[in-house]
Amino acid sequence: MSTCDLQALTQPIVEDLQPVARAAQVQLQLIAAPASVTANTFQIRQVLQSILHRAIHVSPPGSTLQILFDDTAEALQIHVIDRGQEAASEALLQCLEGAFPEATAPTLADLNAIALSLGNKLLRCHGGSLWATRNAEQGLAVHLRLPHEANPPRG
Repeated sequence: MSTCDLQALTQPIVEDLQPVARAAQVQLQLIAAPASVTANTFQIRQVLQSILHRAIHVSPPGSTLQILFDDTAEALQIHVIDRGQEAASEALLQCLEGAFPEATAPTLADLNAIALSLGNKLLRCHGGSLWATRNAEQGLAVHLRLPHEANPPRG
């Protein structure tokens, strides 16, 4: 693990996903400031890509996907706020609670939700967490929390 600036890590991910967002007619809005954490940069990049990719695919055309940073003394939180469809939101919430889809042919929403569930396990290895909450109107806010200093669970 090394010290990484999550704004510097997130910006190129957002730039790389711009063609996908444009094709889906979704605007990406990153509101971030430099914020350092101790983490495995490759793993955190994978988690962020999964979160953003899922959010783009569930967001309706013409919507804006917000990526907000909230830096405190103990940790950095990243909030990815989408206006996604109810079915996709429900699949993600179920996977984060450990209930994986039983379908023989999983949908893209199912696969994205499983990837985020695995991302949650990676974040826990960094002493962090991943959870989702429903938006008041439509869609989800996916929250990623990483302590500034890695504090992996014991066991």
